[in-house]
Amino acid sequence: MTPSFHTHLGKRLRDWRRKEGHTQESAARQLGVASTTWSHWETGRRLPTPRLLFLIKELTGLPLGTLLCENSHHCPYARRILSTLSRAE
Repeated sequence: MTPSFHTHLGKRLRDWRRKEGHTQESAARQLGVASTTWSHWETGRRLPTPRLLFLIKELTGLPLGTLLCENSHHCPYARRILSTLSRAE
């Protein structure tokens, strides 16, 4: 995955968190992860696992395509993650 993918996801998470009035700590707590983990996602240092991306999608109400790609209608990353999740179930 490209650095722009990391940056895009981080921006979406930060924008959602601020809009909803959450701190990194409160957003992380809702997902059951450490606040440093959330911080790493926002700064692009790390990516969530496919399962955590699904939980982020549920928490934020944002489609995976919107979270992961600039062009949410054509997002190969979202298709890949959904495929990974469906195989795991």
